[in-house]
Amino acid sequence: MAQSEVEDVHETAAGALWNLAFYSSNAHRIVEEGGVPILVHLCSSSGSKMARFMSALALAYMFDGRMDEAAIVGTSSEGSSKGVNVEGARRMALKHIETFVLTFSDPQVFSMAAASSAPAALSQVAEAVFIQEAGHLRCRWC
Repeated sequence: MAQSEVEDVHETAAGALWNLAFYSSNAHRIVEEGGVPILVHLCSSSGSKMARFMSALALAYMFDGRMDEAAIVGTSSEGSSKGVNVEGARRMALKHIETFVLTFSDPQVFSMAAASSAPAALSQVAEAVFIQEAGHLRCRWC
């Protein structure tokens, strides 16, 4: 496959998982079926900045607190037979989300902005992370 075809596949896959991850039952299923390593790979390695962005969003949706332990046990179609380590997946996801954000921002500026509420500092980070093509993105569930 040519590089642009691979990037298109990455963007399509990441976009689909991003939309699915909005609901905790879908997020659990993605974790259960081994989707976190795939999203982490896209987030950290895709040649498409857009695929990396949507993968980071999917991971953020999956581990934003809506998918609690009780829901995980209650929604599994196979019980706990898959032995999903949710906390390990969460740590891996958050580490790669942070790495994704830092790749588009000077770590020192990011740290200062995170500790500050000054609009100028926050706008520097927003400009560094800005993905022009993402302006049209909308989660179909939002």
